[in-house]
Amino acid sequence: MKCMKKSLMILIILLAIGAGAYYLYKQSRPIVVENTTVDDTKDETPISIATKEIREENYMGSKPEITGTTKLAITAREYIEQAVKTFGDQANADVPAMREEFGPDSPTASYSIEIQASLMESANTESIIISEYVYSGGAHGSSSYRVLTASKENGEILTLSDIVKQDKQGEFTSLVKNKLIAWRPSGSGDAPVVFPEDVANLTFYSFTNWALNDENLIIYFSQYEVGPGVLGAFGLPITLSEIKDLLL
Repeated sequence: MKCMKKSLMILIILLAIGAGAYYLYKQSRPIVVENTTVDDTKDETPISIATKEIREENYMGSKPEITGTTKLAITAREYIEQAVKTFGDQANADVPAMREEFGPDSPTASYSIEIQASLMESANTESIIISEYVYSGGAHGSSSYRVLTASKENGEILTLSDIVKQDKQGEFTSLVKNKLIAWRPSGSGDAPVVFPEDVANLTFYSFTNWALNDENLIIYFSQYEVGPGVLGAFGLPITLSEIKDLLL
């Protein structure tokens, strides 16, 4: 009996020693923490642009197909899809009645939308320049720009206030206006090609469509925005060297 008790006590002591040793072993092991960062979980794919034809019952044309997971790519994609949808809704509402009135092959009922996109980069920014031409009856169509620019550092969409000093925005606006009034495309003669009254009404916040490359800041204007329809949509380049003191 005494022998059994003694054996039981020895077993208990051994178990206690083993448990303590295991505890000390676990405590002494290094803790490995998996280092997961934003960059590890957010592998953004670069932007690429292809063209897709549009062939619908009441309109046709083409649009860019923009791939990429950056905020710039996503925002541009959303804009293009909404532009096509808005135009398509209008065509579906207008064209059937036009065909019935003027005939199925009437040019008036030949609604079309052509959207193109291109990339532009500077050292710190990336832009998607979207140009749009739509025809919805009448003598001719209309052209416009939508330009989106993002920071390469954080991917956020920028406004012109993010690159022009706040206390220099008035000076910047005056410079753009003067350039527009002085602009003379080849073969246009000596008279202004823009409407001075429209240019006079521009403010700093009128310049929503802009992009940068390594030499210029380009401000884009849609057709009829500051001049006659024959002028179309255009970009006005301003060299960075002449506005370097106005930029952040």
